[in-house]
Amino acid sequence: MIDTLFVGTPFHDANRHYRWVLAVESCRQRWRCRVEQVTGSFLSKSRDLVTQIAIESGASHALFVDSDMVWSADDVVRVEALGADFAAAAYVSRDGQARPMWDTTAGDDMRVRWVGAGFMLFRVEALAKFANESPPERVYLAPGGFPVNALWTADRIAGLEHETEDGAFCRRWRESGREIVVDPKIRVRHIGEAIY
Repeated sequence: MIDTLFVGTPFHDANRHYRWVLAVESCRQRWRCRVEQVTGSFLSKSRDLVTQIAIESGASHALFVDSDMVWSADDVVRVEALGADFAAAAYVSRDGQARPMWDTTAGDDMRVRWVGAGFMLFRVEALAKFANESPPERVYLAPGGFPVNALWTADRIAGLEHETEDGAFCRRWRESGREIVVDPKIRVRHIGEAIY
């Protein structure tokens, strides 16, 4: 059950769609909320920073949602009802090709290898434990001089040259023995040239 919700959004393109604002307000009407918006030129570092702030927020749950997503508090409730430490809603790419932004090879099993970072819900306690298990060499100093885990930064590993920041995070989460749950029936939408 969500007690306090942390909503973290990296603004890598500086766009804040009005539907995002409406969704945040729908959450504020339902729960105590803390909203953090991080702007930066490197999306993986912005996601690292949002993650660190979420861990220190005192919230029970952290929703990482991109500013170009169409969603509501009801979507948060449905994803939280999946009962996982890391659960997500399904959505498609905004490039006009409508590619699924989750691992569709899982079939009917909702446990997946990866999911796009556009709409992810975490139990903060589990997220903190995961971050604390990160090797010391993955820690760097963020602006302001405080330590941040590089949980979203892609590794330069043979075969992973094109790994995205969300792919890197999901891979690390799974390698630590944890599960990622996505219910393809819970769909949020993605704003691009149209709303997908």
